[in-house]
Amino acid sequence: MTPTCVVLARRSSIACANLEELELVAAYQGGEFVRQLAVRFGINGNTVSAILKRHEVSTRWRKLSDEQLEQAEAPYASGLSEAAVAEPFGVCGCAICPCSSAVDPVSQPAGTQK
Repeated sequence: MTPTCVVLARRSSIACANLEELELVAAYQGGEFVRQLAVRFGINGNTVSAILKRHEVSTRWRKLSDEQLEQAEAPYASGLSEAAVAEPFGVCGCAICPCSSAVDPVSQPAGTQK
């Protein structure tokens, strides 16, 4: 490959990456969640968030309903981690925070987080 071809190949790759980023941003703005986009584009959720930030997109946080939080309380109290409790609901562990503040984490026996 000549140096010119390398430069063109890089530009093409960059242009392709930019188009994919724009597609990702449009999908997020269309209602898809970060986790869905991470799977769809084969990248980490943190990378999705970084792309959204780079494009100055305001992110939204998926929250659990009061009913879902009630359902999450027992598994959390039994010793499951926030991440493990959140997974069936399709949210990150931080979405369980209202639940974890309602259930005293100290009441979990030491070493029981799963």
